[in-house]
Amino acid sequence: MAFPIPTAITNNINTIADIEGYLSIAGTVTDIFSNFLPSSPSIQDRRMEEALREQERDTEAPPATNPTSIPPSRFGTERIRTLFDRDGGLAAANRFQVELPNIIGMTPASTGTISRLLTPIGMENMSILCTTAQMPGKQVNVMSRQIGSDIRSVANGQTFTAVNLTFYLTNSYSIRKYFQYWMDCVMSQNTNEPMVAGFYNNYVRPVKIKQMDRNDKLIFTTELIEAFPTQMELVQLNNQAQTTAVEMTVSLAYRTYTTI
Repeated sequence: MAFPIPTAITNNINTIADIEGYLSIAGTVTDIFSNFLPSSPSIQDRRMEEALREQERDTEAPPATNPTSIPPSRFGTERIRTLFDRDGGLAAANRFQVELPNIIGMTPASTGTISRLLTPIGMENMSILCTTAQMPGKQVNVMSRQIGSDIRSVANGQTFTAVNLTFYLTNSYSIRKYFQYWMDCVMSQNTNEPMVAGFYNNYVRPVKIKQMDRNDKLIFTTELIEAFPTQMELVQLNNQAQTTAVEMTVSLAYRTYTTI
């Protein structure tokens, strides 16, 4: 801060000592005024302050416009919770229904086969007796092909994994009789004549496996196209104290499947 020398003082300055004394007084006054007047920041200080303000604006999280949008945090629990709320929660494995076809009128593979299907079984009853089910799986078959010096795996087919269904057995053995009759239509089981296979279009039927949410609302359906039973597993019997119900597992083959 410049401190001008009044004209009245300059008229009385005659020696160097007088000049030094005046400068000493002016410096003291300048120091006093500097304690009350704000200091002007330098250009470098102003640039640093502007850079800090821009950095703070960049790090501020943008306001959420959609209440169901996923938070930006990558591994936070809030992100997982928001995802579950948006998709209606986790799927429940024990909320399912299996729809088996009505095979009344299906022709056995051999005319001499004795019908073991004594009474028709409602689809709802069969679904209630089903304790476990599986959604179908798929595997792509590959082969190696050399193109120049590069060896690649290319698809040359696909395989569908068999679907297993497990049912409770009641004293009427209705589920066992149902699948026994269906398998007799696939392959005959007579002791007095050769075993013969039935007609494909006669014994294949669609089978639906449905997934519901916790409010019994349908959320996913898989339909096995041209399905038929290929295996009935052993029914385990023993003379121990009964703690669990008797169950039977059946494997189904199919040509392909669709999803809804």
